[in-house]
Amino acid sequence: MLDDIRWEFGSRRYLSLEQFVTEVSRVNKSAWPHDEIVMHNPKVAFEYSALISSLNELLPCENLAHADAVLRPDPTADGLFSVDIRAEIMATNRTSFSAGELLWIAHSLQANKRLGDHPRFAGFKIADEHSGVPAVTITTAA
Repeated sequence: MLDDIRWEFGSRRYLSLEQFVTEVSRVNKSAWPHDEIVMHNPKVAFEYSALISSLNELLPCENLAHADAVLRPDPTADGLFSVDIRAEIMATNRTSFSAGELLWIAHSLQANKRLGDHPRFAGFKIADEHSGVPAVTITTAA
């Protein structure tokens, strides 16, 4: 889903959805269907991989995807820990997520993390539900 949108995740924070949509439109050199409802659920779980230096980098809404996960340094990432993260987020309107909101949240969740050699957005994949909450996997590419 949304795999035709060009975007590179980075550390810049966008304070509003409108500001973010404007920047994505600029990068894509055209408008994109940011208002289109793509998830008809009030809550979505985002799943993604990242490199962190400690658990303190996790946001309050984030948890390690595997409860039994042990932090082991990634030998190729300067001693950083490669982790799978899961974050449950409520839609702003409490009913559904637009394409713009979904990508804005994905960007915001990863802004304080390193993505190694894969900083480019490659789309969302619908994953299995957990406890009734649909999950989307944030896919990235080099």
